[in-house]
Amino acid sequence: TLSDLNVKVIRNGKETIINSKDIVVDDIVILEEGDKISADGIILECQGLGINESALTGESDTVYKKIKDNSINHFKLNMCYAGCDVTSGSAIIKITAVGTNTEYGKIGNALNSISKEKTPLEKQIKKLVIICTIISLTFFALVIILNFIDNWSLPLKERIIHSILSGITVAMATIPEEIPVVLTVFLAMGAWELARKNTLTKNMKAVETLGAVTVLCTDKTGTITQNKMETLFIDWQPSVEAFSIGTFSVRWYSLLWCLGLLLAYLIVQRLYKHQKIEEEKFEPLFFYCFVGVLVGARLGHCIFYEPGYYLTSGKGFIEMLIPFHQMADGSWKFTGYEGLASHGGTIGLIIAMVLYWRKMKLKPWVVMDNIAIAVPATACCIRLGNLMNSEIIGNPTDVAWGFIFHTREALVNGEVAPRHPAQLYEALAYLVIFVVGAMIYWRWYKSQGMEEKSPIAVGTGFYFGFCLATIFTFRFFIEFLKKEQVSFEQGMLLDMGQLLSIPFVILGVWCMLKSKKKAAS
Repeated sequence: TLSDLNVKVIRNGKETIINSKDIVVDDIVILEEGDKISADGIILECQGLGINESALTGESDTVYKKIKDNSINHFKLNMCYAGCDVTSGSAIIKITAVGTNTEYGKIGNALNSISKEKTPLEKQIKKLVIICTIISLTFFALVIILNFIDNWSLPLKERIIHSILSGITVAMATIPEEIPVVLTVFLAMGAWELARKNTLTKNMKAVETLGAVTVLCTDKTGTITQNKMETLFIDWQPSVEAFSIGTFSVRWYSLLWCLGLLLAYLIVQRLYKHQKIEEEKFEPLFFYCFVGVLVGARLGHCIFYEPGYYLTSGKGFIEMLIPFHQMADGSWKFTGYEGLASHGGTIGLIIAMVLYWRKMKLKPWVVMDNIAIAVPATACCIRLGNLMNSEIIGNPTDVAWGFIFHTREALVNGEVAPRHPAQLYEALAYLVIFVVGAMIYWRWYKSQGMEEKSPIAVGTGFYFGFCLATIFTFRFFIEFLKKEQVSFEQGMLLDMGQLLSIPFVILGVWCMLKSKKKAAS
């Protein structure tokens, strides 16, 4: 029962007063104005009975009861419910449920069954700890590998010990030990601010959670609002086609892909002129780059992301090689290459450059550095193409710049929801990387005589390493905001994009560290 109240009941034909905890099903209870109802019951007789059911429904208006109610509403007009107050009239009811079987008791059971959810601060701290751990382990492995390679002249045992100790040192240094102190200070400042404003706090977690509220909904429409309520995000549904001529159409993705390659072509052409490399050695470069990137990106997607489809049947193998898809009726339809992976494109580009510099008799690092200066501009254009296609989307979010993508993979429980524009994040990052790389090159170009012994000289491998390290480091972390691209990535601590990025980051850092020695030699 709810509480120890006295209740007037009819037992054995006599009125008697009992404790509310002694009420049982089928008891006949007499209700009068001012009584608190202790159990659910159906009305047998009533005269002007009005009940305040705000404890159940939240509505403070008095509900006037009657003997018969054929409506489909959950709370019936011919029923009295535990936890409610009689505001007027009187009635005789027959008890149908007591204790936790009442509607009021069911609410209590539901509240007790709610698991304690972690506060936003606790969730953010856990996420921060995971990220710091991943960063620490990444640097730990990276430093061990680089130290092991860098100290090649030392005996094997000394190299192993020195590398492990260096890795442990860097890993410990990357863990921010001050986090508990900072959190304690800020929580204490928050408590002091609440006390200063005479705020009574019963549950600190509730106050903390309330502080993380970004949208406050209220039903007082027309009083403090414009009689409507809506959350504003960026509704993203552009046409995938840039233009069409008759039946022939050009998609934004294809257009931006070509634009990216054209920008890289013009940039590298300019760099070759700066470095007085013959024009005839530049002309074949575009062909090598285009074929290498396209073949590598296509094979990379098929092998890394969908091997179960493309490598297990003759049909899938053929579709991996040609831009056609076999329809259900056996016919073939031109679809273009649906699925290109940046990691595969990078590998394909490196292989193409090896073939190119051997054919043109050029210094390998000169070619790789020049290409690396232009690559971020192409990557920026490709990611903008992904944005126009509404693909490679981010996780759901409530930030003001969230994009609402109108695609099947963007649905959350069958409804559209704002998501992080991960493609736009990457495009902007690659643009910044391109600008920084170009500024470093320009500084070297304007230096006295384009000093070849400078660690930022073209031909040392610095720009190649800078490109790989920055692009794939950002790619590693942006994956935490992305929706998984294939089903097997669900539940993985690191997805396929992150796993493939780690070797490129290690290679990039190694090239940057070695650039100084190359310049000196």
